[in-house]
This record gives sequence, C-alpha cells and structure tokens, in this order.
Amino acid sequence: MPTDQKPTPIVVLFSGGINSTAAAARYTDGSALHFLHVNHGQPAAAAERETARRITDAMAGTLHVADLSFSTAGGKSASATKTGKSSDTDDATDDVSSAKQIDEAASGLMFSLVGLAQRLAHRVGAETITCGVSQICDEQTRSSRTGCGDPQRGRIFHRALAIALEMSLTARHRVAWETPFIDSPRIDIVRAGMRLGAPFHLSWSCDSTGPKPCERCRGCRSRAEAFESVGQADPRLAVAR
Repeated sequence: MPTDQKPTPIVVLFSGGINSTAAAARYTDGSALHFLHVNHGQPAAAAERETARRITDAMAGTLHVADLSFSTAGGKSASATKTGKSSDTDDATDDVSSAKQIDEAASGLMFSLVGLAQRLAHRVGAETITCGVSQICDEQTRSSRTGCGDPQRGRIFHRALAIALEMSLTARHRVAWETPFIDSPRIDIVRAGMRLGAPFHLSWSCDSTGPKPCERCRGCRSRAEAFESVGQADPRLAVAR
C-alpha cells in the first residue's frame, strides 16, 4: 500500500468468538480495524471483553466498548449463573437453562448493535460494517431444522437489515452491512480463519466467564467439533492449559 494512502476504516461487530475473529482477519491488509464490542449482560461478558482487548492488540486495531447491560424490573440479570453442580444430569439441565437465558436476554439485540455500529462507522469514516453471524452455525449449534434457529441470525433478517441500513442513510454517509459467513458452516469459517492467520488462540466461545473455557456448554462443544473436523486441536484450549 502506498505510504500516502490512508488505511480504509472497517467496523467489526466483535464478540471475540471464532466467527467475528475470522471476519476481522479478512481485513488485516490495508484496513484500519475498529472493533466494536458490546456488553449486553451476557454471562461471558468479562471473558469476552478481555478477549476483545487481546485480539484488538494482536490485530493492531482500535477497540470501542459499549455497555447495554441492564436488568428489567422484577427480572433476573442476564449474568446470573447457577453454582453447585453435582452430576451429569445437573450439567445438562444447567446447559439448557443457560442457553434459554442467553437467548431471552439477547432477544431483539441485533437492532441495537446495528445502530451502535452505524454510529461508530459514521464517526470513524467507515463504509463497511462486517459481522461474523452465520445462520448455518446457529442451526448446527442448536441442532435445529433449516430456518428454525434464532431469527436474528438468519439470512433473511440480515438481508432486511442491510436494506434498512441503506435506506436510513444519505448517499454521503452510506454504509454497507456485510455478513461474509451467513451461509457458512463452522468448519468452513475455521478453515478461512486459519488461512488468514486469525488469532483463534485468543478467541473465546464459551457461554460463561472464567479463567478457561468450561468445555461443556453449546458454544464450547460447537467450537470443539469444528476444530476436530479440520484435524486440529483447539488452540484456545492449548493456551488455557
């Protein structure tokens, strides 16, 4: 890249997981990466934020953190967790309860994330927002039929988001909503990230926070299956151990 040409700013909606890390890695040559990490009350908030900081540093980007966490009146905080597990049955029950809790807490969340990403894109002069969301990954993780996963991770929803974002902005401040992995299974995303040198060893997919991944939740299981499918050990677990 010529020395007189400024890097192209790109906003990455960043959770710190495999998908968003691979999405960011697509822009490591000639782009100024602006990672937007949002705390929305998710149980893994602390681990995800530290992951976002480390990956931002590793990819020479700029980290922007927004806080949308709150509890509704009379309800439980999304960060509430159960303790005192005593059996495999308890673990399975906790997995289901935790997954339901996460889904309910994130209901409608994508609208807020898009708005925050658009505001950041306008501020830094970015014309592209990239998001690692995948309908296929979501359906595989939930073991659901096609079209029966989380609507906020569906291709139709994100096509509508892209159109709405385009219609809401003037030509002068046009921003593209990019979902490069919307139709990709996790194994293909892992392969793409490995080719691009994505720092998967720093990423976090666990649904809970802690010094290391729990290796039991649906996030950890989906991640393990993807790395096993490409014949690789999970680099994040190697670091944790």
